[in-house]
Amino acid sequence: MWLRVVNGFRLLRSLLLTIPACTCFTGAMIFVSYVVRSTNLDLQNRLFKLWARGILLICGVQTRIAGIDHIDKSRQYLFVCNHSSLMDGPVLIASM
Repeated sequence: MWLRVVNGFRLLRSLLLTIPACTCFTGAMIFVSYVVRSTNLDLQNRLFKLWARGILLICGVQTRIAGIDHIDKSRQYLFVCNHSSLMDGPVLIASM
């Protein structure tokens, strides 16, 4: 019984708060990106990271990076998501 109440609350919170907030934030970031329309890739990357961190904050996702000291900055890497959830993309973007 208690578990049903908790799951019902989570669903209600998602429908009334999280999904609309993510949608509005994404729309605002698309608008900002369109207005800026900069060819400066550094600025576009910062806006993309800001979007990803905002989505994670809205959804209450906390991340922890392990092994960052093993990455050689003089080399190129390809990071791939397995898309086991909708948070894979924003987590990868925010962590880079």
